[in-house]
Amino acid sequence: MKNREVCVIADGAAIGPEMNGLYEISHKKKNIHLYLPESFEWIVLKSGLIDDREIRKILETPELFIDSKKYFSWERFFTNLLIEKTKNSYLQYRKSAINKTYLHSKIKKNTELYRSYSVVKAIRFGGFIMWNEIKDFAAPELDVYARTSEVQLLRYYEPEPGIFIAESPKVIERALNAGYQPISFLVEHKDLEGGAQEILKQYPDVPVYTAEYELLVKLTGFALTRGMLCAMRRNPLPSVEEICRNASRIAVLENVVNPTNIGAIFRSAAALHMDAVLLTGGCSDPLYRRAARVSMGTVFQIPWTYFDKKTVWPQDGMQTLQNLGFKTAAMALRDDSVGIDDKALRSEEKLAVILGTEGDGLASQTIADCDYTVKIPMSHGVDSLNVAAASAVAFWELGHRE
Repeated sequence: MKNREVCVIADGAAIGPEMNGLYEISHKKKNIHLYLPESFEWIVLKSGLIDDREIRKILETPELFIDSKKYFSWERFFTNLLIEKTKNSYLQYRKSAINKTYLHSKIKKNTELYRSYSVVKAIRFGGFIMWNEIKDFAAPELDVYARTSEVQLLRYYEPEPGIFIAESPKVIERALNAGYQPISFLVEHKDLEGGAQEILKQYPDVPVYTAEYELLVKLTGFALTRGMLCAMRRNPLPSVEEICRNASRIAVLENVVNPTNIGAIFRSAAALHMDAVLLTGGCSDPLYRRAARVSMGTVFQIPWTYFDKKTVWPQDGMQTLQNLGFKTAAMALRDDSVGIDDKALRSEEKLAVILGTEGDGLASQTIADCDYTVKIPMSHGVDSLNVAAASAVAFWELGHRE
């Protein structure tokens, strides 16, 4: 926090006896700034949303207009003024709920109201979320979102585990619940009061960077899903033996390189009774942003790991599975295969379902080393399924033991 600019936003009613303490801190620490608006209604009036000469005059010298006998506080005075000035109009103000018209895109562009609304609503609920408005795309704290590739993030702290970017509140929440530590958040303005709010409240010490949607797209180079990203520290990967210790049904992925397919396979594995997922070294990283997003965060719910770098696949990998008591089932289009509904497959105490890369499928040596070769019957002359679709069928059929 030493070199970071911090803005504390509050009003007298919210802060009360802590006000003097805040003033003292802000004088001692020059990086801490106070923003103390009179009230939300005052911000609306001052924003320029309502083009009214009398309002402008009152705001210049409000002490000449307020009647202390009639109004107990500045807030009540400004509330009454705003209600009177917007009565029977499309901008009609009610204290109980924000008028949706105030959040229209044209109003956002032409006034400061949109940003102020987020500030004051946080105060009303008894606390506030502090964030950093993005003004400099070149700021080093934004490098992880704007100028660092997924591979560079992976190696960020080498030899220690690196960083990954989680996208959307649901994915971020599942990562946090799984014990991953946030480094910073990148949030679209409107989502500060949307799906991001509850997450941000739980991590008040983690930096939050924010801007309008269009600016975030320019910064990151892609359209954000549900307006939120989070840079997170990776955890050390467990060993294959740890992952498989209590598992009876596992998926093994051989050189699946498409992050979208990885994410879809993980989602199916989590939903359809698989206990764990193992990956060969040629597979795409399940924590790549797109893979984790497509998985809907299930990469943080189902145990997974890579085979050790020293493991030669398939020879050493197959031997490891055999040593752990697994029978292996290769998903492949071969004439000597068994049907996916074969009872022998379901009767196996421990079964590893092995799926191959997009296009070429499993390597011939992998198929030869497996205990079973399994084929999904198809109609209408279709000769194969996408690996993600095939995984869902396989997990549904083989995820249960009879």
